Amino acid sequence: KTNNSRHSSSSSFIHSFIHSLKLPFFFDIPDLKKQTAMPMKTLREYVRQQLCLWKSNNSNDSWTVDCDTNAVRYAISISFAGTDTVRGEPTWEWGLQHYVGGVGIADKIAVTRFIMSFPLFQDLRSNSFQVCSTCPRTDEITSFASVREYDTAAEQAKWCKWLRQGWHTMVDLLTLFLYHRESLPRLFTDKKYRADTRRLEQKFDKFEEKIDAWHQQILPSSTAGLHWYVHMVGVNPAHQGKGQGKALMGQLNKLADASNRVMYLEAGEPNRVFYEKMGFRVQRTEYFVDPLDHSKEVDPFPLHLMTRHPNNSS
Repeated sequence: KTNNSRHSSSSSFIHSFIHSLKLPFFFDIPDLKKQTAMPMKTLREYVRQQLCLWKSNNSNDSWTVDCDTNAVRYAISISFAGTDTVRGEPTWEWGLQHYVGGVGIADKIAVTRFIMSFPLFQDLRSNSFQVCSTCPRTDEITSFASVREYDTAAEQAKWCKWLRQGWHTMVDLLTLFLYHRESLPRLFTDKKYRADTRRLEQKFDKFEEKIDAWHQQILPSSTAGLHWYVHMVGVNPAHQGKGQGKALMGQLNKLADASNRVMYLEAGEPNRVFYEKMGFRVQRTEYFVDPLDHSKEVDPFPLHLMTRHPNNSS
């Protein structure tokens, strides 16, 4: 929890400085349906307007793009990490196996919240929107998705990507430590887990490199370069099995159809059938082997690269 009473004038200045580094430049942009990348403000505002329009026709609709960042971070952590009785997100479970499998759920959630803050912050810096549904009684986030407008040609042209990522990582760390009053999870500071933490970092670095390359191969700039990357999707374990995931993807499908956007995502095998029912099709399946695990007993992890094309009849 954030204790605002501990903020001094100097720390408030630092908070403002950090956020000033992350503010995008806003420009007037033409119609969304044109194949033109959109700044974050315009894309998010467009989605907000669409949700408000649909909500006027359905007063029970609780979808919003005005999601509190800390609430989203918590929703990501519990939906990806799972609980003692509900399995976490398959790709994330595979990523953490052999490393934090023997720790309690509280430590697992803490590690997940900390690590997944970085891709979330990356999305917030990008042309993206985050859509959430909330429980009317508690205002708790029941499901969420983070969707980024992805320009393949622009991504391929980022020759200094490694330098920019290093700078953004430093800014994100300062944001976590100073603004969100976050501390390193115990698993990152306990000497007992230090070797596992290094292996975990190396594993995800290799994984990220591969999925970036696969993504650009599936949707090259010569075809459908500009599209929506469904980067993160999750449902609160307490609300799973109630149609929340189907309703969430239904909203994304409506938004993509209205804006004439192809959607792309990666899915582990347990989620493949669900996404196929939502209109996605497997374009390719890649198998990822932990580069640090030389055990012949460990099966490669299948990752399905899936796309959904807009329904132009809607």
